[in-house]
Amino acid sequence: MNLGAKKVIFSLFLYFNYVLSLHIYIGPDESRCFYEDLPKETLVVGKFKTYAFDNDKNDYGVASTDVQIEIEVTETFDSDHAVVHQKLPGNGEFVFTSLGSGEHKFCFTPRADKKRLQAGDDKLNKFRFFLDLVIGEANDYTDSKKTDTINYLNEKIKIINLKLREIKRHQESIRDKEKEFRNTSEAVNLQVVKWTIFQMLILILIGVYQLNYLSGYFKKQKIL
Repeated sequence: MNLGAKKVIFSLFLYFNYVLSLHIYIGPDESRCFYEDLPKETLVVGKFKTYAFDNDKNDYGVASTDVQIEIEVTETFDSDHAVVHQKLPGNGEFVFTSLGSGEHKFCFTPRADKKRLQAGDDKLNKFRFFLDLVIGEANDYTDSKKTDTINYLNEKIKIINLKLREIKRHQESIRDKEKEFRNTSEAVNLQVVKWTIFQMLILILIGVYQLNYLSGYFKKQKIL
């Protein structure tokens, strides 16, 4: 393959799928915008991280969770029609599909806690913002999302199966206890019936004995 063909293939790859990466230094409530031409029905995936400036270390430390990023994407060719308007945590991602072909305006604004800003929290005064924007075919992204969803559902199914097995064991335990209770009740009832019959027989025998005794007694006394 000659050099010209390689350049054509590389250019086609960049056209159909490319990544725009940038990082900026920005303050709270300060907007930074850039423009990008997008074809119609193009999938755009943005992943970003925000780092707060640490005065003690004089450096931008770990990714901040104390700030939200307001994201706005508008179509400049259609009277600044808003395609995306979201407020997300400082570390996150957003996804959208372009509705029309033309220039799009991307704006990002950090929103920090105003009470903490008024209290003089130095960790919310300056931020370093990183953005990776995948434009075009995002099969890897969608496939990873599908994989994450499948893994999540598999975990949920495992948990449900464990709960079902636990419920089944509990039901079997209840059935065993009911069976044991029923057998005990039947045994007790049988003993009660036997004891009742035995008592009735004793009473009958006592009655017969008393009748015979009284009959003999009265005969001796010549009453009968």
